[in-house]
Parts: sequence; C-alpha cells; structure tokens
Amino acid sequence: MSKMDTQTLNEMMNQYGNDIWNYAYFLTKQHALADDIAQEVFIKAYYGIHTFRGQSALKTWLLTITRHTAFRHKQAFFLRKVTLQDKPRLDAQSRSAEAEHRIMILIVGTGHRQHNAGNTADRKDRNKCQ
Repeated sequence: MSKMDTQTLNEMMNQYGNDIWNYAYFLTKQHALADDIAQEVFIKAYYGIHTFRGQSALKTWLLTITRHTAFRHKQAFFLRKVTLQDKPRLDAQSRSAEAEHRIMILIVGTGHRQHNAGNTADRKDRNKCQ
C-alpha cells in the first residue's frame, strides 16, 4: 500500500479501532489518553502508509505505532512533571536555602547580641550594687 484514501482509513478504523484503543488503554491506564493515542495512531497511519513494508500484518504495524506513541506520551508527561517539580516555588511559605541561612544569622546574631547585652546590663547592675 503506497497511498490511502478516506474509505480505506474508515475500514481500517472499523476493523482495528477497538484493538488499538484497548492496547493504548493497557499501556496508559487512562481513557482520555487512550482516545488521543488511538486517534493519533490512525492519523500517523494515514500519512505514513507509504512506510508500511508489508513484512507484517497491518494490525501489527498499527499496534507498533500505538506502542511508540504511548511511550512518547508517557515520556513527555514525565519530562513535564520533572520540569514543573524542579522549578523552585516562590510563594511565601517556601524559602531558598540562602534565605533560610540569612534568617538564621539574624536570629542567632540578634539572640547572641541580646544575650551579650543582657550580660553587660547585668554586670552594670552588679557593679552598682557592689
């Protein structure tokens, strides 16, 4: 097959559509994603029929496209997930390590100065009493 018309595509979708969708669902476990993948598989088959060499059954070729498409979707989802989770959150509750360090210096530094100031005041009071 070197070219496909819409009637052949419709026949192929009717004959293999359920198998393609079931395999896409098996790989993804998501109804909506299986719908998208099945649709994409038939679009790829329509435009890429010239690459079908006939060394296997048409169903095998379509299932291979399904597998590759599902894995590509999973990989893209993983990359989006990693990218979104790796970005630092800039909300009021999350602080960078540098900001935490500055806060600790202020707290410790202030507490240390207050402690020393208290000791100086205590010494002055003790000196007055003596």
